[in-house]
Amino acid sequence: MNSDVYKNFLKDVVFEIFNKYENDMFAADSDMQKGYNFAIYEIISLLIEQSEVFGLNKEKIGLKDIDAERDYLK
Repeated sequence: MNSDVYKNFLKDVVFEIFNKYENDMFAADSDMQKGYNFAIYEIISLLIEQSEVFGLNKEKIGLKDIDAERDYLK
């Protein structure tokens, strides 16, 4: 399988995670929203860490300029 397939898959997964976060379904400042934000933070943090370990270009997989703590632990 072509490496572009894996790159495109990962980029799409990252996009879908961002999309789910932007379309949250809980009341602001509710415990459910805080838990949801923390879950998204954990997922994005893991993706960022692993992209760095594997030497992946974060821009090519949709993680450019993303800071999980700043962006998801509000």
